[in-house]
Amino acid sequence: MGELKGRRVFAFCGIGNPESFFDTLRRLGAELAGTRALDDHTAYGAGEVAALSAEARGCGADAMVTTQKDAVKLPADLAGPPLWQLVVEMDVVEGRQALEDRIVQAAAGACRAP
Repeated sequence: MGELKGRRVFAFCGIGNPESFFDTLRRLGAELAGTRALDDHTAYGAGEVAALSAEARGCGADAMVTTQKDAVKLPADLAGPPLWQLVVEMDVVEGRQALEDRIVQAAAGACRAP
């Protein structure tokens, strides 16, 4: 995500290991103006959303960044700096065929009638 390089962002998330998310943003070149680690599986009510937006504005962030998991829980008309979500993809670099074979076997076992 080249858009993050050199950007001043306010990062927030409700995941089990928030520091990993913040570290990833730093490695991508973002300048963290502020961060907020919320409880895993946070439900974003109006008060929480308003507080996050105010905190982002208060620290002079160019954008707010969160995880895809959290972004889907937020309203589309979020006030404050633009909201970005970090897209994380996984690629199996070794043992792909063995993994696919095990998935097929597990799925076949789950689909059998008792």
